[in-house]
Amino acid sequence: MRTYDVLITPDAYEDLAGIRDHIAHGLGSPEDARSALHSIRKTVGSLATMPSRTKEVEREPWRSRGVRRILSGRFFVYYRVDEDADTVYVLNVLYARGNQMGGDH
Repeated sequence: MRTYDVLITPDAYEDLAGIRDHIAHGLGSPEDARSALHSIRKTVGSLATMPSRTKEVEREPWRSRGVRRILSGRFFVYYRVDEDADTVYVLNVLYARGNQMGGDH
């Protein structure tokens, strides 16, 4: 089975830090923050195999850029697959009920 390298962009790292801080400090639940990040990391890791299993985001300009998303708990992980480089780029991690970059929920 084909495997891909999964790279997390600086924007996605910022999103993860914001999620951690909001849940751990803003909501006062460090254990829930750890659990949410663990779930997101597991989902991100799963993108190493069959990353094209989810459909592309329907809105432009993201669709023409090949941006996809996958649900991880209460969060969407947005990513792009580079088939030539066998690499998945994790672009953002956003709260599923928030204002999404693709806008099609």
